[in-house]
Amino acid sequence: MARRAPKSILTSAISSTVHVDEQAAAASLEAGTASGVNSPAHATPLQAGNGVRVRVQDMSKVYTTRKGSFLAADDISLDIPAGKMTALLGPSGSGKTTLLRLIAGLEEPSAGSIFFDDEDATWVPTQEREIGFVFQSYALFKHMTCAQNIAFGPSIRKMKIDIKSRVRELLELIELPHVGSRRPAQLSGGQRQRVALARALASQPRLLLLDEPFGALDPTIRTSVRQGLKSIIDKVGVTSILVTHDQEEAFELADQVVIFNRGKVVQIGTPEELQSAPATPFVLHFIDDVNQMPANCQFVKRMGYKTEKPYVMCRPTVFDVSKEVPQPDMPKFAPATVSDRIDIGFSIKYMLKFDDGVVIEMHLQGEEHERPVAFDLQQRVYVHTDPSNLVPYYPDEIASTPT
Repeated sequence: MARRAPKSILTSAISSTVHVDEQAAAASLEAGTASGVNSPAHATPLQAGNGVRVRVQDMSKVYTTRKGSFLAADDISLDIPAGKMTALLGPSGSGKTTLLRLIAGLEEPSAGSIFFDDEDATWVPTQEREIGFVFQSYALFKHMTCAQNIAFGPSIRKMKIDIKSRVRELLELIELPHVGSRRPAQLSGGQRQRVALARALASQPRLLLLDEPFGALDPTIRTSVRQGLKSIIDKVGVTSILVTHDQEEAFELADQVVIFNRGKVVQIGTPEELQSAPATPFVLHFIDDVNQMPANCQFVKRMGYKTEKPYVMCRPTVFDVSKEVPQPDMPKFAPATVSDRIDIGFSIKYMLKFDDGVVIEMHLQGEEHERPVAFDLQQRVYVHTDPSNLVPYYPDEIASTPT
């Protein structure tokens, strides 16, 4: 089979259901590419179950810069189930956005393959992949009304559907039936985000790609907007891939989470699996609050824990703390002093300072309508944890960039 280089897309994503930000569009024009309008497309009314299974096999991407070559995606293999949301989670520069662009056809792979169901889509042009895009910047056309933005893709592609009905249906789906005649500048950030989602769904894509879609929103409304987006995607049933560096966002929205670091996939699982059994020190450090301390500190020694690695970490919720001096038949405790306390509703954060100067953070959470046990500032306490809660590591193991 002859290799075909994927075509990029024009500034306004004229021939595609893909909508890109200005930077990606400019890159397409600078590359000197162009694409024609797709042939007339047939489309059914918007309905659930329109997702595709995406399979990434041995995928790598090497970028060449003035400073040399950089491996942005390193031999990635991944199975994204149809009709579900998968989150690509990791720090900046970890490879998640590179993989998203490879799946979209906006980047050429250096090695590997991508399959949509049983079809080899590795070199299929972007405009033929039936993808919808939602970006952090929304990328809505400012000179068009919301209805015109939503209708743009089906109109340009000359889809054989009742476009006005599709627009009304999508405005109802995003619970904004009254904004069709408004321009994007007249909407709130959350409303623009939902209109961008409706536009991405208008051509009934089989794959929806969301690149940091909540990054431009005020933190006070992100939770409600996230919940609304998840509800809409579940109703449509489209396969969705979310790129984010926010673990709370990924765990709230995704059915499957893929954690990236240094261009590699380091763990895949449900949110529950990742939280209960992080596979590496990096995963634990990235997804959760942790205490970090020298492996030879007083607390670690008192717990009877030994390791050749120089540091250990543990979650702030795994401590048993007593006000009473432990008796000989009790578990091993290390003495500490309460140096600070932050009361947050039904949770209290304590800073505990051991006699060797090491400070840890402890979280105590009470049941609903109950207060957790309180400790006073400067109070002497005795701290214990099961040694299995301690995770040893080298500094390089938790670094998000090569050292």
